[in-house]
Amino acid sequence: METRDSLVRKELAQAQNLEVGAAIAREQLTLVKLDVEMRKDNMAVEQAKDFHHQFFLFADAIDLRNVTNCIEVLGVWNRKDPTCDMEIAFHSSGGSALAGMALFDFISRLKVNHRVTTSVLGYSASMAGILLQAGTRRVIGRETFVLLHDLTAQAVGKIADIEDTTAFLRKIQSRVADIFVERSGGRIDRDTFLEKSKREWWLDSTELMKWGFADEVI
Repeated sequence: METRDSLVRKELAQAQNLEVGAAIAREQLTLVKLDVEMRKDNMAVEQAKDFHHQFFLFADAIDLRNVTNCIEVLGVWNRKDPTCDMEIAFHSSGGSALAGMALFDFISRLKVNHRVTTSVLGYSASMAGILLQAGTRRVIGRETFVLLHDLTAQAVGKIADIEDTTAFLRKIQSRVADIFVERSGGRIDRDTFLEKSKREWWLDSTELMKWGFADEVI
C-alpha cells in the first residue's frame, strides 16, 4: 500500500508532467502561429506581384537571383496577356552589370508587344540607373536621384589577364554610353557622357529631365 508521501510525490510528478506538456503545447502553438504569419507574408509578396496589376518592385541588388526572379514574373505576365502594360519600379544601389544587361535585353524583347514603364522610387544607382533607360516610358518622382559612374571591378592574374578584363569592361562601358546617348534624344553626346560618368554623377529629377534620361516626373 502506497504511503501518503509516495502519493504526494506521484501527484507532484503528474502535475509537473502536465506543466511540461502544456509548455510544449504552447511552444508548438507559437510555432504554428509563426508559420501562419510567414505564409501570410509570402502571400503578401505574391500579391504584390499580382498578375492583374503587372507592377514589380525591384527593391534589392541587381544580381543573378533577383534578376531571374524579375524575369520569371515578367515572363508569366507576358504569357497570361501578350499585350498588357507592365511597370518595373527600381529602388536599388545597383549591382552586377552582366545580370543587369540580361534584364535590359529581356525588357527590350518585351517592348515589342508591351508598353513597359520603368520608374524609380527614391534612388537608382549604377546598374539600376541604367535599367531605368530600358523602359518604353521612364518615370521618376520629384525626389528621385540616379547615380551613374564608370564600371567598377577587380582584376587579378597576369598582366595580359588584367588587360583582357579591362578591355571587356571598356566594351560594356561603351554600350552603356550608347544606351544613354540614344535615350537622351540628342541631348547628350557620347564624349560628354563618358566624361561626366568617369566620376560619381548624381542626377536629380530636374537634371534627369534636362539630359533626356527620363520622360516624366510624377
